[in-house]
Amino acid sequence: MCVALCESTNRELHELTDSEYSSIHASLDGGVRAVLTVKGALDARVTHGGTAPSQVSAQIKKARSENLATQKSIADAQKAFTGMMSA
Repeated sequence: MCVALCESTNRELHELTDSEYSSIHASLDGGVRAVLTVKGALDARVTHGGTAPSQVSAQIKKARSENLATQKSIADAQKAFTGMMSA
């Protein structure tokens, strides 16, 4: 409904008035504008694997930890193989 109103009036979502938001749905108010920015949209996605900066940081931390574990596993396997070939 919000998008349809914007399209029919040639406006952006952030340009709708508070009364227009509330007429579309009672739970919508001017506070909805906080998520109508790139930063707001990203910050709102706090679910696991979401795009919120906190989630991206957590995913990077997890990936780095898994990468280190894989590197250690490979190094251990190489060491074992080298030892086996030297015997």
